[in-house]
Amino acid sequence: MHPVILSFLIITSSLSIKDLAEIQDTSSIKSSHHKMTISEVLKKHTDEWMNVPGVIGTGEGKSGGKPCIIVFIEHKSPVIGKKIPKIANGYKVVLKETAEIKALEK
Repeated sequence: MHPVILSFLIITSSLSIKDLAEIQDTSSIKSSHHKMTISEVLKKHTDEWMNVPGVIGTGEGKSGGKPCIIVFIEHKSPVIGKKIPKIANGYKVVLKETAEIKALEK
């Protein structure tokens, strides 16, 4: 995992097993429709998105069998809807409501 991308190994939320199964490593996937990998897109946008009130993390996953960007949020709001795009560099952006995400202690 990249240090810029929030690690979401422990999620204290109500995400279903299906949601968690869709979150997987797609960082190396790059098709002819995309000039950048998801990992590159996340490196480019994560800091900006993390400054949006209510955003608590970003990640990689799949939506409809295709690679997507997941933006973890506390709850949907008009601010998030305006600040987070529906598509970033050709990848669908999925908003997932979740509880607080905490990093593992060493």
